[in-house]
Amino acid sequence: MDAYHVAASLLLKNGDAASAWVAAERAMAAARRTEIPEAVAAASRILTHAVSAVGHRRQGVGVAVRGAEQIADAVARSNPDTVAVFGALLLRGAWAASAANDRDTATALLKDAGRAAELLEESNRHWTAFGPNNVSLHRVSIALTLGDAGKALAEARNVNVEALAVAERRAVFWTDVARALHACGRTEKATAALLAAEKQAPQEVRSRTVVRELIGDLLMRDRGGRVPVLRSLASRAQVTV
Repeated sequence: MDAYHVAASLLLKNGDAASAWVAAERAMAAARRTEIPEAVAAASRILTHAVSAVGHRRQGVGVAVRGAEQIADAVARSNPDTVAVFGALLLRGAWAASAANDRDTATALLKDAGRAAELLEESNRHWTAFGPNNVSLHRVSIALTLGDAGKALAEARNVNVEALAVAERRAVFWTDVARALHACGRTEKATAALLAAEKQAPQEVRSRTVVRELIGDLLMRDRGGRVPVLRSLASRAQVTV
């Protein structure tokens, strides 16, 4: 199961959502054979991501909700691993709902994840990096997905970046801040946020398509070269205009 899960994650990072879906389905099949609720919930999380990534966002929300229902009765402060998997699954469902432009469902799932996070200190249990700050991080990302850059920047003030357990998540935070700042026309500050993301996880900035596209957009806006460090960043990410 873990091998399929990792394979699906790597395929998603490399933009092969269709193959990731296949791997995630196999992870789910293996998880069901274990009859361990936490395993099914973890597989539901990667399946939600893969299904949503190929464009079936509402179906992805359904996968997340059903997976969460299977584990909900076991969610308690005394079961931190269960809380982590449950909360991470809710956050993935909220992301899928926002991608489907379902603001109400995204908001409801975020609230449920927030309540779950109250049972758990910041951690990386089951490689979820779930905790209160991770919920705040998702509030930023989901506000952006729903088209509200101003709200995303306001939510970003509630994130304690250094408390995020995984460098990749810290890079995601700064990337989301950069996207929000770019949407607000603040090119120099958006570049500074991308440099902060690069410091946390260089490959997340230099190889991810969404980040490289953002760098390209910033270059187009800064044709006068007012932000010299943007050219250096673009060179490292091999982005040209």
